[in-house]
Amino acid sequence: MDDVTVVIPCFNAAHTIEPCLKAVLAQSFPLKEVLVIDDGSSDETVDIVLRYPVRLIRHQSNLGLAAARNSGLKNTRSVFIASLDADCVPQADWLKLLVEKFDAPCVAGAGGKLCEAYTSNVCDEWRSVHMRQYWHETQSEPPFLFGSNTVFRHDVFSKIGLYDEIYKTNYEDVEICSRLRNAGYIFKYEPRAVANHLKRDTLISVLNNHWHWQLPYYTQENHFQATRFLTKIKTDFWTAQHYMEEDLKAGNKNLLYINFLMAVHHAFKDFEFFFFQEKKKSSREEASDFSRFVALMDLSFFYHMDRGRSTFLSLVPDSKALAQNFFAFSLLLSNCLRHQFRDSRFRESFFKDLFLSVFPDVKEELLKSFVALVEGAHDWKDIREKEHPHLDTSFLKESSVCFEEWVEGLRMRMPEMLMLLAQAAEATHREM
Repeated sequence: MDDVTVVIPCFNAAHTIEPCLKAVLAQSFPLKEVLVIDDGSSDETVDIVLRYPVRLIRHQSNLGLAAARNSGLKNTRSVFIASLDADCVPQADWLKLLVEKFDAPCVAGAGGKLCEAYTSNVCDEWRSVHMRQYWHETQSEPPFLFGSNTVFRHDVFSKIGLYDEIYKTNYEDVEICSRLRNAGYIFKYEPRAVANHLKRDTLISVLNNHWHWQLPYYTQENHFQATRFLTKIKTDFWTAQHYMEEDLKAGNKNLLYINFLMAVHHAFKDFEFFFFQEKKKSSREEASDFSRFVALMDLSFFYHMDRGRSTFLSLVPDSKALAQNFFAFSLLLSNCLRHQFRDSRFRESFFKDLFLSVFPDVKEELLKSFVALVEGAHDWKDIREKEHPHLDTSFLKESSVCFEEWVEGLRMRMPEMLMLLAQAAEATHREM
């Protein structure tokens, strides 16, 4: 039982790899080897790793988390493979407690409890609540193991195959456990085997990380097919509502604003993913603030110029369609927000946060122009009714109506909710 290799995949982990390695080398359980898989880092990760008595394998480019885990499996013959993410610091008995869970041949793997080391920031607290990576203490045989801190029998991979390298950042753990479970294996959870997670988030990063965290599941379940996509938009609002109810029940009122922003952020990120999938493109084209400003002015100008027509024009190319849909989406939301939230500071903060979470590279001048337009006393409802060469009216109608009905429902069911949201937004921005 002492034939254990610890595999640590890492990518640009210079800020966390050293405490991770120190904790691994201080384990109370004997190790055969520590194997670090550097997945194309461009920071000081490799230099730091070379200071320690570990074996380093380097990828020439960033291949993704599943590929890094596979490199570890291919480069060791140990009976047990312990896998630990590079931003995790295990307690001294972590490995010992996990190895003890292999009490029957049907046990393929065991996983520990990942605790967030940083929760003083509201974004980190939100992650600790809504992106939790551990099971309830009574759930001794969970359906899968979170990949951040696990031990597996090496030989099970020869029977069901390696990690699916389509998964670059997450979900590789869920998918491999599904195959193992279908092959008749079970998993054990040991809450006493604790690893501390050295992650810090901002408002922008936590929203985007959460969206990416959920994406593989919804993709696998075909929610981005044309016939189901608009239902996925409704799911975004339902999920935010569920989070809000959980947080209110737990007394976490400070998390409400992130939930509120998440609903709208995820709706547009879903549209972006669907948009590029339909166009068979892998990602958005790079755009400057100037080109986005032109797209914004083009949308506003022709909307007002062609007010009496059933269609309106555009002079910007198709490459600016994503930006124009974002601006149209935001303008539609502004009608509802002006009606429901009297405090202009809340509305301005909301739209700035939304813009930055979708386009993180935007500069202050464009932000000001954008906020000035959405704060203008115009009725933009016709923008979802008219034909336009770049706008997806089905998405704009569904998402804006969902938002209006959702906000009105919040107000009717919980009259204090809008006030609590404004207070949570103010508290969130004080910490940023």
